[in-house]
Amino acid sequence: MKTKESPYALFDISVKWNQDECHVICIEKDHRLAELERIVEKHRVRLAETNLELLEKKEQIEKTLNEIRNLSCPFIRLTTRAALVPLFGNLDHELILQNGTRILEMSQDGSYLEILFDFNGVGELTNEGVEAFIALVKELQLMGLAPSIIGIKPAHAIYLNSAASVPDVPFLNSLSKAFKKSVY
Repeated sequence: MKTKESPYALFDISVKWNQDECHVICIEKDHRLAELERIVEKHRVRLAETNLELLEKKEQIEKTLNEIRNLSCPFIRLTTRAALVPLFGNLDHELILQNGTRILEMSQDGSYLEILFDFNGVGELTNEGVEAFIALVKELQLMGLAPSIIGIKPAHAIYLNSAASVPDVPFLNSLSKAFKKSVY
């Protein structure tokens, strides 16, 4: 209806007949509608804030996950010619993808001849992770380095043997034997 305050106003209309007379009762709804609009706006703002908070938390979690992946694949200088790369966690494509370039660069920064990959801290392996690892080993070999693999568990051996190409590297059963080999 058109009112003094507003060109358009929402009303509840009730009609009641009493013999030949009709009674029309009009009750304006604007105050309830405005209240509903405020509630909806309040929820919209809260949802927008929640979405922003969730996005910030997601970015923070992704940053933390990247840091964890970097720490899961450190490059440790053992001697002037040998370095150790202990792997921790699950060996998947993302772990090698994130750390492969850094390992290649660090192996060229020194006068390394051997890179020892320690699998003692590795949990699960994925086919994609094994393929990425084998590609990294082949790149190191092309650069003139001699990679070795230490601490392979039976579950790891199954994945490595079922890979499209098995790495042609020495497999050593303990870090102490590998260290003695690289020192002498």
